[in-house]
Amino acid sequence: MVEARTRSAVLNAFKSMITPKFLAVSTALFLGLFFLVSSDRLHRNIYYLFVLLPFLAVLFRRPIIPVARTRTLRFILLLFAFLFCSLFWSEGVDHEVVFNVLRKEVITVCFVLVVAWLWQQGYQDYLLIGLLAGAFLGVWLSIYNFYVVDGHPWNARLEGIGRGEHAIKSPVMYGAVLVTLFGSMSDKVFKNKNVKLWAYCAMVSYLMFIILSQTRGVLIATSAAFLFILVLRKKHKQIAALAVLVGLAIMYAYTEGIFERMHTLHDARWDIWAQSLAIWSKSPILGYGIYPEQVILLATGQSYPHPHNIFLSHLLYGGVVGLLLLLCLMASLFYSSLTLWREQLNILPLGLFIYFLFVGLFDFSTLIRSADVEWVFFWWLVAIVVASEGDVTRKVPR
Repeated sequence: MVEARTRSAVLNAFKSMITPKFLAVSTALFLGLFFLVSSDRLHRNIYYLFVLLPFLAVLFRRPIIPVARTRTLRFILLLFAFLFCSLFWSEGVDHEVVFNVLRKEVITVCFVLVVAWLWQQGYQDYLLIGLLAGAFLGVWLSIYNFYVVDGHPWNARLEGIGRGEHAIKSPVMYGAVLVTLFGSMSDKVFKNKNVKLWAYCAMVSYLMFIILSQTRGVLIATSAAFLFILVLRKKHKQIAALAVLVGLAIMYAYTEGIFERMHTLHDARWDIWAQSLAIWSKSPILGYGIYPEQVILLATGQSYPHPHNIFLSHLLYGGVVGLLLLLCLMASLFYSSLTLWREQLNILPLGLFIYFLFVGLFDFSTLIRSADVEWVFFWWLVAIVVASEGDVTRKVPR
């Protein structure tokens, strides 16, 4: 009798784990904690175990099947399969490298499936609040740690806490959350007035982090996404206000003599890109494989671990084949985002696509090489798009 009750309790506990609300809370907590975890060991082990079990649980639910059959997810699987196969012509590959790549691919696919499914089930508020809260705390902890604890001057370039082996506090992430909140406000996702007010305050904080980090690419990408959203929404007053704010910010930077890095377009990326193309030309079809990373050595003696361009990265490590697979994925994301805007006037996916398109021109390694970071922003966009495709797939009669 006792054993039967025990088995029943365990079964009920497992069933409660796969309820949508539990998964929504767990995933929201994961998204929030991602901005606060700085230890590489914790990040890879305890942290993943904490969130992976709920992710896997959703795969046993029948409603996830339409999401798994979407076009964009198939392109992801093709790209991942090719990048995994590239290990066969990579240099210095061992069992640990194979396991590491496979681990990243599995976790990334789980993340996309779960976020997409929860988005379909109407739990957008949970996920957005998780992002909002984690990033909000991450911004102010970074500012306090950098300027107060470490004692850097106010015009020094802000670095987020924990940034290093994993750039989990990078400006790219805060820019992505900023565009996500702005697009969500435009789509009227938030119903609660208090949450709306908090979102406005958070967006100001994220924008301040981006400016203080003096990251031109992210600032350009964020402004482009904002402008794109406002143009499609025909918000002429907001467009004028955005132009005035940008103009005042530029004038302030020049007149006060601060943010020297923002005063010029001179950047080592031009040399990095040229050198990356020169290296790629020696293995143009299949590239060099994703391990190890090719060191980009400039004439100045400075070295860089990757091309700082999403398209050049896949061209260098995956050759022409890898670049074509990436372009297929990007085309699928753009088509679905545009369709979602035309049919439902949902601007968020299209705004995020514009953001990542601009950011990808200045940053990123391969999408799987740094999946520990990029799944929180690039794969966030993918999940939202897959959710919309899954809705269409589910409506098709069998």
